[in-house]
Amino acid sequence: AIPKILKDQPNVKFLLVGEGNFSHLVDDVIKTHKIGDRVLRLGSVPHEKVADYLAAMDILLSPHSKLMNSGSFFGSPTKLFEYMAVGKPIIASAIGQIAEIIDPAITPEMFDTLKENDETGYQGVLVTPGDVNELVSAVNFLIDRPKVMKSIGDNARSAFEKNHTWERHVDEIIKFMFSKPTEGKVEWD
Repeated sequence: AIPKILKDQPNVKFLLVGEGNFSHLVDDVIKTHKIGDRVLRLGSVPHEKVADYLAAMDILLSPHSKLMNSGSFFGSPTKLFEYMAVGKPIIASAIGQIAEIIDPAITPEMFDTLKENDETGYQGVLVTPGDVNELVSAVNFLIDRPKVMKSIGDNARSAFEKNHTWERHVDEIIKFMFSKPTEGKVEWD
């Protein structure tokens, strides 16, 4: 997707943070397409620096393979919470927990009807897992609509503060622990 986006958007640059088993494939794409001047791959960075790098970006991506679509998403949604916390728009694959967290979301079917000045209320953009063309379209959609981009980022940050902080999760656990027992729940003393 990166070479296609760079072709469509001459002013866009990519900052890739993190390392994984397939990082060499990313390096191959950068070399093959001669886009190293527009793609900076940092690799692993200290955890305390991650928020600074995320804040420096305009759009945050969390694309996943369609192979994962055959079952529940098995990864941790921590990355999404970090993305939401910095208040940037997110484009992610509509799969498992990701689709539950980024809700409501803009989908590719909405790209032609959503106007620049619409008050969105949306928390991100969800694309089909593994669909490169949808991912490219989603990035182009947001770049061409800065007000929608800002609104989505603001909404994601608000949703994070309301639903996904550690304090909120602890409150939910305590509420569960001291709720009246019902069938299927564990009884706590």
